[in-house]
Amino acid sequence: MSLPRLVPLGVLALVIPPVALAEAPAKKTLADLSVFNGGLTTAQVGEAKANLENLQANEEITRQNITLDVRQATLNLRQAVESIRVADKGLQQARENLEIAEGRYRTGVGNIIELTDAQRSLTRAGDRAPVLGGVSR
Repeated sequence: MSLPRLVPLGVLALVIPPVALAEAPAKKTLADLSVFNGGLTTAQVGEAKANLENLQANEEITRQNITLDVRQATLNLRQAVESIRVADKGLQQARENLEIAEGRYRTGVGNIIELTDAQRSLTRAGDRAPVLGGVSR
C-alpha cells in the first residue's frame, strides 16, 4: 500500500540584469516530505524515551544493590570482629581456669576431674578461637 506523499517542486531563477535572463541557471529544488509515515517517528521517539527510562531505572537498581552489598559487608565485618573478641576472651578465661586448676591440683586442694575439665575447656576454646598472629593455644 502506498501512502500519499507531498513533493513540492520549484524553479528558482535569480536574474538581476534583464540581459542575463538567458544566462541564469535554473535551480530545481526537490523536497521529499512524507506526510503520513504511520506514526513511525513518534513511536521511535517514544521507544527511545522508554529505553532511556529503563536504563536509568537499571542504574538506580545497580546503585542500590551496591549500597546494600557494602552495608552487608560492613555488618559482616563487624560481626566477625566481635566474634573474634568473644572467642579470644573465652580462650583467655579458659587459660586462667586451667592455671587455677593446675595450681589447686598441685597444692592438693583440687582434684583430677577439675583439672581435666579445665583442660577440655581450653581445648574447646582454642577450637573456637580463630588463629591470628600472636594467638596460640
